[in-house]
Amino acid sequence: MRYGILMLAAMAGCAGSDGKGGTDDSGATAGSSADGFSEAFADAACDAQIACNADVDIIDAACDPPDTTSGRDLADCDFDADYAADCLDEEWTCTSIYGVTYAEVPNVCLLVLDCPPIVDTGTTGDDDDDDTWTAPNQMDDATLEAGVQCSGSTVAFSFDFLGDAVQGLVDAADSQNLGNWNDYHSLDASAFTSNGGYTLLSKEVDVGASVGDWAEGVRTVFTCADHFDSPGVMSYIVRAYDLNTALADCVAFGEDPAGMIDGDYFNYNAPIASGEFAGCRTAAAAR
Repeated sequence: MRYGILMLAAMAGCAGSDGKGGTDDSGATAGSSADGFSEAFADAACDAQIACNADVDIIDAACDPPDTTSGRDLADCDFDADYAADCLDEEWTCTSIYGVTYAEVPNVCLLVLDCPPIVDTGTTGDDDDDDTWTAPNQMDDATLEAGVQCSGSTVAFSFDFLGDAVQGLVDAADSQNLGNWNDYHSLDASAFTSNGGYTLLSKEVDVGASVGDWAEGVRTVFTCADHFDSPGVMSYIVRAYDLNTALADCVAFGEDPAGMIDGDYFNYNAPIASGEFAGCRTAAAAR
């Protein structure tokens, strides 16, 4: 089974990019081995991401090569040199999702590495229950509540998506005090967890801004003491978008998840693409 294990490389930084659009010091041999391809692909992804965001001056030197196998050992993956060569010759295009610009990975790059599925090696009793785990492509409901952490000056949103995602959104509202504030923030797909079955969707924003200074992805009016850390006050909707930028999951949790889906608490800022809420679900823990 071929996995889309390379896609997040377009959003991750890379080191030592040589500006050759997919070839490293070995030139034409870059795609002749899995290791060579991995390095060349990292350079190509970094070059493309820098080109797509030239107006914001992404710094090449600050990049780190992405893990193109999502935690798997390259030795466990079948490598296709023909697809690798085609991938490194392809042109990258830029795509924008809710104002954030990414370098879009050429489709042929998804065919280069054929890796085995993640295997659950957990045991009970006689160790006969090993099984193949397939990502369900939805948010991890068990970690949603813990995914909102306020430090006093900032709040960190950090949610696990079970599968591959390219972008996310979180809507937050004070659902306890009717007429109070609501806002939303984009979530960056920043990394896979070690087993390759999760995408981390996260964003850290400043808290305690005035209403006039609220800014998506930068500042929120909410505070730690009165909102994020106060039980029974806040409700949320988290959305994740798959590698084709389509909505993969929409889940509500907090004080009144059903009210969030129904749109009861959006008094100040209309959510982005609120029509997507029609397909939202409530988190398992909230049912």
